[in-house]
Amino acid sequence: MLTKGKYLEIIKEFEDDFFLHTPRFVTYHSPRFMKNIYELNQLIKEHFELVEEYNTLLTPCNALSQPYKFEDLKKGMWVWDNQLKWCFEIAICKVEIKGYENLKMFKVKNYDDSLTLMIFEKNRFYPVQMANVRCE
Repeated sequence: MLTKGKYLEIIKEFEDDFFLHTPRFVTYHSPRFMKNIYELNQLIKEHFELVEEYNTLLTPCNALSQPYKFEDLKKGMWVWDNQLKWCFEIAICKVEIKGYENLKMFKVKNYDDSLTLMIFEKNRFYPVQMANVRCE
């Protein structure tokens, strides 16, 4: 896609070429042409304002799409598990089991208040709002 500056440059070149290669009589009697050039410039400006507004609206979606780091997890926090497609409440933030010190583990509460051991994986756990967000 061309940039806003490039579009405006093309319109300016078109306008200059028109005045350069058109007989003076026609040039002085071309308010419709000048109106069209003005409207094209307005259209380009409005288009890029809307693109900027659209990108601003996407920012919350992008913020929600950032996965948690293990250090971000806190007791009582709800997280979206993107692998299981389920929300969990964190019950215990750090679980250490002898022989598995290299794994980052935590426990979550189930609907019946029992606990399940989870192994932390990158790009798996998100803010719970991700359950309802479809970012594209």
